[in-house]
Amino acid sequence: MQTGTTQIHRRRLIQLTGLAEVPLLFIGFKSFIEKSYLDASVLLISAVALLSVFWALHKGKQSLASFNFVLILTLMVLFLQWNFGGIIDVSMLALPGILIFSAMIGALRIYNGLLLIMVANVLLMGYMSDQGFMFLMPSNGISSAMNVAVILLVVGFATRILSRDNFSLLKQLRLQIEEAETARNVVEHQAYHDYLTDLPNRMMAEKTFLEIQQRLKRHPEMTGGVIYIDFDEFKDINDNLGHAVGDQFLIRKTKRLKECTRVTDTLCRIGGDEFLVLVEDANEVQLAQFAGKLLDEVMAVENFDGHSLHCTCSIGIVFLPKDAHTYEQAVQRADIAMYRSKHHGKNQFHFYDNAMETSVQRRYALQNRIAAAIVNKEFSIALQPIIEVSTGAVVGAEALARWDHPLLGSITPTEFIPIAENTGAIAEICDYVLTQTCQVLQQYKEEKPDFYISINISPIQLQVETFFKHCQLIVEQYGIRYSNLKFEITESQIISHDRVFQHNVDEIHKAGVGLFLDDFGTGFSNLSHLQKMKFETIKIDRSFIIDCYKDKNSVALLSSIKAMAEELQVTIVAEGIETEPELREVQRLGIHKGQGYYWSPPLEVEQFLQRYGVAVVS
Repeated sequence: MQTGTTQIHRRRLIQLTGLAEVPLLFIGFKSFIEKSYLDASVLLISAVALLSVFWALHKGKQSLASFNFVLILTLMVLFLQWNFGGIIDVSMLALPGILIFSAMIGALRIYNGLLLIMVANVLLMGYMSDQGFMFLMPSNGISSAMNVAVILLVVGFATRILSRDNFSLLKQLRLQIEEAETARNVVEHQAYHDYLTDLPNRMMAEKTFLEIQQRLKRHPEMTGGVIYIDFDEFKDINDNLGHAVGDQFLIRKTKRLKECTRVTDTLCRIGGDEFLVLVEDANEVQLAQFAGKLLDEVMAVENFDGHSLHCTCSIGIVFLPKDAHTYEQAVQRADIAMYRSKHHGKNQFHFYDNAMETSVQRRYALQNRIAAAIVNKEFSIALQPIIEVSTGAVVGAEALARWDHPLLGSITPTEFIPIAENTGAIAEICDYVLTQTCQVLQQYKEEKPDFYISINISPIQLQVETFFKHCQLIVEQYGIRYSNLKFEITESQIISHDRVFQHNVDEIHKAGVGLFLDDFGTGFSNLSHLQKMKFETIKIDRSFIIDCYKDKNSVALLSSIKAMAEELQVTIVAEGIETEPELREVQRLGIHKGQGYYWSPPLEVEQFLQRYGVAVVS
């Protein structure tokens, strides 16, 4: 830190020059009053000459200022010595002081020469005195001169040693300060930046957000945004190829994201595969265009050691300052908007609106209450009959879970089932539905031994190794036949067939439980699902049944499904039949089973038993 040392020397030079001016002026005026005009002239001229030190400092010429200070004082002392008392002149006392001053102000380049001049001057004066040319007083001889020279040398060397030590200490201190400053910068950088991508982290994001908010307040006409980015399939890359590849993938995606941003934008990494872009001075249209550009960049394929990796992202946008006033609020609401993008199919962006937050708050409320609802027995089942369309006979039923909350009222399965899956409560709800179903089947066992009930199971449950063994314990407790029990799986929710998934499916088939494919036609890879999982029945989604009698395309699709089912020896159930014309068309197409409001809505268990021929057992 050379600048700091230079500043110290500069400050000392100013202080010493001011300190020297006072005695020079005082003694100079005193000598003038005492009519010692030569002394007065030398002293006052020296005082004026010292002003050049301040001038040189003002011009930034510190070396010149130091040189002037030492030269003026030295010349003044030498002049007084030669013109007056020589070695015994009072001015001799100033020489050690000048040496010390020289060291204090950093004038080390002229220090050795200065000491040499002083010693040579003393010896010269002693010699001249011995030769009788000057200084007739006996104390001015060479002997005295040598004594003074030795003293000057001792003082000079001592001052030099002290100065060198001080310089060494200052140098060490400077290095320590530099190291501490470097360490502080490293720690500060690490505290505010992500270790992998070197992007600003959460702390820096919050700091930057506050700065943007201040500028938006000062300029009300300006707007900006917070863009929340979450990669959709990144977990699969980590799981399949390892975290090392995942990290490199993130680094490449980070580079792509940075290339999309402007100089005024701040890209931050706030989680594993979560990024935030703080955008300043942009309107909603520009934010939407920017989000579209980000989506395109993230979709780009990355090649790693023969692997072509691809993922999409979901984006949520908060418009500033309208939609958020604090950092926490902005991130939370951008996150809500991002999840809306995921919910609607991913690889898209949504702006935040208040309705989203209301929906999220309700979801959190249900999430917090679902465990208590199981304990408080707020769940029940409803049964909707499955009909033989040619005869109108009830051949089975679908069991549907119901949640009646004392304050929130009736909560639909489409709302609480995803929450149950996320919280792990789905297993307990399934246990309850299966238990209630077995109790109903017990009552049909004697009178209608072929009657079956289907229950909806989550594909997530098929990922649990002990799932079907647990189901067997419940079924065997009630002593019903496995053939009277069916499991329905929604096609659009079927997940990858790993070892555990396939093991459960195999166990289900071995036991004789039938598998139904629900909402057929709304998912993907339909034939693949039918082949791999060996469904015994497919349930055609309601969307194909609505007004099918007057829609040629619907009729063509239903005919194709019917032909395919016959070829694969799979039974068909037409869901959502509500009108007489729909029923007639289904019959005409040769579909033998149906379900819908044409016959009955879902009924409470007691109502179902009373309506469809089995007395209620108390």
